[in-house]
Amino acid sequence: MSYQDQMMENYNYWHDGRVQDGMFNSIWQIVEQGAREAVVQFEEDWLTELLHEEAAQELFDKWVDGKEEFTLEYLAAAAETVRRREICDQSQKNAMKSSGEDVTWLWQLPQEILDGLAVLNEDCKKASKVSGKLSGEIYEAAWEKVDLDQVLESKGFRTIKVRGDDRPFCMTLPIKNEVCSLCSGTGKTTDPNIDCGGISREDFAEDSDFEHDYFSGRYDQTCARCKGRNVEAHPKFPKWLADAIESHDQSEWEGIRESCAERAMGA
Repeated sequence: MSYQDQMMENYNYWHDGRVQDGMFNSIWQIVEQGAREAVVQFEEDWLTELLHEEAAQELFDKWVDGKEEFTLEYLAAAAETVRRREICDQSQKNAMKSSGEDVTWLWQLPQEILDGLAVLNEDCKKASKVSGKLSGEIYEAAWEKVDLDQVLESKGFRTIKVRGDDRPFCMTLPIKNEVCSLCSGTGKTTDPNIDCGGISREDFAEDSDFEHDYFSGRYDQTCARCKGRNVEAHPKFPKWLADAIESHDQSEWEGIRESCAERAMGA
């Protein structure tokens, strides 16, 4: 095989849909399936980060918009300390913590932020007054206050026992079954290493055994998309979840195609 033929074969391989499908990592999987609904389990890190960020942003917005009270007494105390140019001793820290607020992070704030706090009144109750200077810190405070277990439950996620194993981060959803678009319902595809560049009559003429093996299914493998089930089960996700999954999948596919394009060129 010439160098040009090798390059073309490599190019065809990395642009083959079967190869790219095998590289895709879904953030959800069906762990138990019935005729009309299925138990869908989600990838823990992705799901918890998604819900945590959403809940933290919602609380942050409520604080900044004044829809929920955000006590800034400890920030006002810090501002007063800056004004007096005094160093807060341990007793002051303890007194500020006695309100029940975790203010450990406050002592690592940059000096310019502390200087900006000097304009606060001690009775300040709205995060909007300092959101411009302390948006990051206020968001972190919201992040720490999120009860993730409560958020998961409110969204409909739960732990489900499947074949004797507890599967967390699950949701039961209606499904629609469609014939697999990759294998056309056969449940298997030919190994792309064999025919990703196409098979010609000349290839079979040169090796009759190869022709027999090819059509007998010797080079077949389980379909990467339907996992041999012949059909694809499409869960009907809530819109907010479907949008998040679509965004993740789009990013995942962009990475796969970029990686395959680089490998196709021999990188």
